[in-house]
Amino acid sequence: MSNTLILRSAKSLLSPLPGTPVVPDIFSNIYWELDPVSLAALAPGAAVDAWVASGVAPSLNRTYNFQYSNWGKPTYSPAGGPNGAPAVLFSGSQQICNGAGTTAQVEPLTYAVVCKSSAFANTQSRIFSDTNHWVLPSPSGYSMSDTGAPAAIPSNNPTTDWVVVIAKFDGEHSVFKVGTGPQIPAPLMAVKTSGRNVFGGNPTTLTGIGLEGGIAFARAYTRSLNASDIDALALSLSRRFGLTT
Repeated sequence: MSNTLILRSAKSLLSPLPGTPVVPDIFSNIYWELDPVSLAALAPGAAVDAWVASGVAPSLNRTYNFQYSNWGKPTYSPAGGPNGAPAVLFSGSQQICNGAGTTAQVEPLTYAVVCKSSAFANTQSRIFSDTNHWVLPSPSGYSMSDTGAPAAIPSNNPTTDWVVVIAKFDGEHSVFKVGTGPQIPAPLMAVKTSGRNVFGGNPTTLTGIGLEGGIAFARAYTRSLNASDIDALALSLSRRFGLTT
């Protein structure tokens, strides 16, 4: 026979002691969430004219139906993502983003993207950007930066497999995590507000090369996820898509 110990308290525990375990929270303050499952009505290889995210963000912030000059539209693949999941694919000259008039959001902001990049070079532009915050495929692997940082923060992970990338933008408390790698502090980040969200390239006329790969999932939070939240989110998305990278 097992015994159960039940503890009762007249007050709530608001802040656990330093160094003690906390229960991860990966669902509070989700701002928008993009999932290619919502594009299932499209034919394989069809151009993605509009991709609408779920969430509490204003409609313009959730609607992706625009390309800057000279950029093409990405394409839909019902099974081209990780382990046969649907994905939106990019060939280096394609992007999809919000139109003008989005509502700016002030940091903290946390972004999680399940993505794939087949190339990492100085000539390549963003995988994701909200205009002022960036996730990019640099020569040092996946990196994060913003318009005020003196240099990108590299992960030194240039995997060409599908991977979970999490970038928390919270000023000097910013953090970057790629796949099963460690959380990388990014204390040089400035405090910025968001602009138009862009997948596949810079929020400008096409220059250089955009993302050569795909997006299988993306989520934005209007809060600063703590270390336990970030690890739990990475694990949850890795399990969902069967990733081991």
